[in-house]
This record gives sequence, C-alpha cells and structure tokens, in this order.
Amino acid sequence: MIPAKRLGMKAILVRQGDACEQPLPEGADRPDAVVDRIDELLPLLLGN
Repeated sequence: MIPAKRLGMKAILVRQGDACEQPLPEGADRPDAVVDRIDELLPLLLGN
C-alpha cells in the first residue's frame, strides 16, 4: 500500500490476517479506504 500511495495511486487496505493487527500508516501513506472483507470492495470500486 505504501509504495502505491507514494506513486500517487489510490489504495484500499483489506484488513485480513496480519493486517488486522497492524496500525494504519499516518499522513500521505494512509489508505484511501479500509475494508474488513473482500466483498466490501465492489461498492468502493464502482463509486457506490
């Protein structure tokens, strides 16, 4: 996620596995969205 953000891309963090325990990055490296399940991605990608 951090490399994508530093390249100017949007990033969505899917909090599964070890990602559930990791703190979110601060500032510009922070994800644009955070979801807990893969099925939550589609509405974000479609803009709903």
